[in-house]
Amino acid sequence: MLDEHEYQRYDRQIALKCVDIEGQERLKATRILVIGAGGLGSAAAPYLASSGVGHITISDFDKVELSNLHRQTCFIENDIGRYKSEAMCDRLLANNSHISCVPITSKQSSQLLTETIIEHDIVLDCTDNKPTRELINEICWQQKTLLISGSAIRTEGQVGVFTANKNEACYQ
Repeated sequence: MLDEHEYQRYDRQIALKCVDIEGQERLKATRILVIGAGGLGSAAAPYLASSGVGHITISDFDKVELSNLHRQTCFIENDIGRYKSEAMCDRLLANNSHISCVPITSKQSSQLLTETIIEHDIVLDCTDNKPTRELINEICWQQKTLLISGSAIRTEGQVGVFTANKNEACYQ
């Protein structure tokens, strides 16, 4: 499943017993949906791409602004005015041409969000508002999709992992 270039690129990761070739191939086969390309998404997505996650979808309908650049380090001044999801996909693909990245630039209805989540193995909730977080949680719970939810305000943050197993908590 990995080509020669990928073996070279991920050599130090593959050397780890907890990853090895099988783990790297699983990463390549994984489909992750990152919802929110702001500060958290801008921090998480480049690591996903660098590690070899095979398919990343970035969902964000906001555009890059000058006031974003100090904390949304995935963007540069030339990105100002562009959709964050498109600019981020360009950056991820420039770093790793062996992955695929799809931007979603429109606000998604509950129905479209459900359809998008169904297509992915893992959802990273990097949004910044409670109603959206609750909707993502509800859909992930219904679809039994692994949800990783992060939030930050000022200098504080939190992260939670929700497996959607019957006897485990969800975000709500």
